[in-house]
Amino acid sequence: VYLFSGFVRCGDCGENMVKRSTTKKGKKYCYYHCSTYKNKEGCSSHLISEKMIYDVVLDSVKKQIALLTEAEKIIKKNGMDTYKKVESRSLEQQLMALYEEVERYKDLKTRLYQDMLDNIVTREEYHEYNQRFSDKLHNAEEAKRELEKKKEKAVVEGKREHPWIEDFKSYQNITQLDRKAVVTLIDKIIVYGKDRLEIQFKYADEIQEMTEVAQNIREIEEKEGRFKCGA
Repeated sequence: VYLFSGFVRCGDCGENMVKRSTTKKGKKYCYYHCSTYKNKEGCSSHLISEKMIYDVVLDSVKKQIALLTEAEKIIKKNGMDTYKKVESRSLEQQLMALYEEVERYKDLKTRLYQDMLDNIVTREEYHEYNQRFSDKLHNAEEAKRELEKKKEKAVVEGKREHPWIEDFKSYQNITQLDRKAVVTLIDKIIVYGKDRLEIQFKYADEIQEMTEVAQNIREIEEKEGRFKCGA
């Protein structure tokens, strides 16, 4: 099994990319290209060297671990109660923004209908814009429902544990990638071109939540520090 087998995806068609190799002047070079293109079913090659993928993934893993370790220190220093308080406030702010967005699109749909009755917009324009507003309203309502579930989950949970962090921290001193590290930490690697790719880590939502809360705690600390200095 190759190091990145099953993890490298084409950024356009979403299909797996396949590994190939070539030898020039006695030196072996490995690269990946889109399987759809290889099978002559469309798309483009998205050719990228394995070394490029390796270097970018290794660098990203190091940065992600450093980010998580720092976030965990901030949260532990301030205690889980502070973490939960900041997390709850962050969720409330996001929910409030979504509530406002939902109401805004409802209002736009109502005003659009009145504009049609008043002949300000044609019936065709009404249907076109109404569909756009309906789509955006649907997306906002879906996001609001998901966030409400997340908030309920945070409320009923006791002390927050993050056992998945230990998976990342076990690679704190990583200097080279192996198959186990890739399987443990990476969800997928999306290739858009020979010098453009995106690394999607496992536990992406949890990582984002944790780092955002840690950042909020840091900002609160800085404000309180400035206030004390001013006093």
